[in-house]
Amino acid sequence: MGKKPNSRRRSLVQQMTALDRAERELNDNASWKHRTTYAFVLAYGSPDSPRSQEGSMKPEDLIGKVPWLTKDGCFDPTKFPIDSVLTQAMDADPEKFRSGVGLLRTMCGRGRREAGVFLLGLLVASEDDSLERKATIVEALGSVRTKPCADLLFAELRRVKSSNTTRRYLAAVITVLASLPRELILDGFAELAADKSFSQKMRDKFRAVIASADGLDDEWF
Repeated sequence: MGKKPNSRRRSLVQQMTALDRAERELNDNASWKHRTTYAFVLAYGSPDSPRSQEGSMKPEDLIGKVPWLTKDGCFDPTKFPIDSVLTQAMDADPEKFRSGVGLLRTMCGRGRREAGVFLLGLLVASEDDSLERKATIVEALGSVRTKPCADLLFAELRRVKSSNTTRRYLAAVITVLASLPRELILDGFAELAADKSFSQKMRDKFRAVIASADGLDDEWF
């Protein structure tokens, strides 16, 4: 017996890393066969997997049967059901967690506002999580280009004290903030740069963001 739709959705979410990579590689000149096979792999595994062989399913057979595949065979995150993705983003398993958060980031970037709201709440609820897990959420917030997102990240800079342990996490927070529209962040960074509760080194970093028109280079930290 084949997997139920929800199981197929969970399987797709777990392949989010592959989705991100493949999505960047695809372009408008990709062949129809390439795009359709790509969508098939996302939903069912590779075309030569046991599951696809048992069902005698061909990539083009998916077209028109699920709303989150376009007529060209491309994955459409604007129409993919979000419930299983939310569950995935709260999973204790690191791989499932990263896949869920990654798909929420893609959904938000394609206009799914509810995905952005959930990412904000996920960061608030992750106070006791590891810094690595929190950094994954912060990086996904780069797709939430709103004032509430900026305010939450500025609050993180005030809440988390700088140390060797937190350095990478704070770097992720500042980098994502620096990628947001400048009208959302200039006042916040100006306040932090004037706040003497931060070290001189941190205040210099805040001033560097204000002075930078093109973001921060890789050697900034």
